[in-house]
Amino acid sequence: YTTQQTFRDENIDRFFDKNGTTTVSSILNKITNPELKLLADSLKKYLTSKQKDVVINLTDLNPSTRGLFFGNQIFINQNGKFPKGDASKTILHEIIHLMTSQYLSNNRDGELYKDFKKLYDKAYKELVQDNKPFYGLSNIDEFIAEAFSNSEFIKELSQLDSIEGIKKYDNLFQEFVDRVLGIIKKI
Repeated sequence: YTTQQTFRDENIDRFFDKNGTTTVSSILNKITNPELKLLADSLKKYLTSKQKDVVINLTDLNPSTRGLFFGNQIFINQNGKFPKGDASKTILHEIIHLMTSQYLSNNRDGELYKDFKKLYDKAYKELVQDNKPFYGLSNIDEFIAEAFSNSEFIKELSQLDSIEGIKKYDNLFQEFVDRVLGIIKKI
């Protein structure tokens, strides 16, 4: 496990209007990082009309916090230190929280949530045992957001065996993607 260097995104203002705000749909159209553009384009297809209009605020947060999803609002730290100096990954991470958190919190007893818990538990057990303390192992919500926005975490998940007895997949990441698509189809 390697730690990414972080830098302030000198071009963070490109995402926001002069008041330091933007909407989810607007910001997804402004992501140009080739590694993340495909994800941004895919997310646009699944956003509800209500989610498209959620305001994202550029604001001062705790220096160690890059972004925050809270109460159906997204906040991005205007002075945050971002991987490779690009805030796009953090923005996408918070948008994924927006898209999945309500379903997850309202369906804690559902089969899909239980499957996510199994996936999370397996990843947690194997990656922590291998001394790979990814932020995506903090909880199920972070597990989902990081599994889409953190390429190092995705790589590690794709190297883990899938869980037996659920459905046949080549690896844990493929199984994970199938579960997320299940959430999106239910929204």
